Amino acid sequence: MKDSGERWTYSEGVETLAQRQHLARYRFASRFVKGLRVLDVASGSGYGSYLLFKSGAKEVVGVDVDQQAVNYSNRTYHGENLSFVVGDAENLRFKKDRFDVVVSFETIEHLPNHLKYIQEIKRVLAKNGLFIMSTPDKDIYRAYNLGVNNQYHVSEMRRNEIIEFLNSHFTNARFYGQVPFNSRLWKSVSNFPFATAIIGKLGISAIYSFYRKLTFIPGLSSYYTKMSEEMSDSINPLDSKDYVYILAVAKNS
Repeated sequence: MKDSGERWTYSEGVETLAQRQHLARYRFASRFVKGLRVLDVASGSGYGSYLLFKSGAKEVVGVDVDQQAVNYSNRTYHGENLSFVVGDAENLRFKKDRFDVVVSFETIEHLPNHLKYIQEIKRVLAKNGLFIMSTPDKDIYRAYNLGVNNQYHVSEMRRNEIIEFLNSHFTNARFYGQVPFNSRLWKSVSNFPFATAIIGKLGISAIYSFYRKLTFIPGLSSYYTKMSEEMSDSINPLDSKDYVYILAVAKNS
């Protein structure tokens, strides 16, 4: 299955900025799933769900609105208690209290009805279960992309709106940041000739990939490694810095 817009497909041995960011989120979530029943909402091509399963989850169900993505997931990733089904994030076809953990990365910004989405998450999540999610900070994400809008995003939220929204529906919510804005690598990317035009056409990963190809230059390899970790791998408790992506771990009371 080919990558299309926001839909990402894992490729062994291939490193892209999007892949590193996706994997970092799922590795973060994998710390909370051992021995538990997990639902991955908007599971896409399925690798993230598979990673959660391999991390010791008792059961993982991936749900995605796209039939092609679900077919690909079922063909590619296998496990006795790993499955993928077609479903709508605003109308989940599971019984009440069905899961101990619901993971949903980069999903809410694609949906017109945030309240319906959260109500469905809470309905299928057992009491004291965990909701683990991520979404871009509207203003920082736009600046990060040099003002280029994401055509696939229906309704983005600002950092304070994300926090207020989740705190109004969950208890003991903890917030984290991924990709600190104005990192040194981002500044290098933003100064790249015709950066805005390239990002608008191919996404910021295109410029990132260009920098990666220059790692044969003495000294640039270690610089690239350090800065790419900053732009993707590191997920830290939310502080006063601006972050492109906001993550949350919240308890369903």
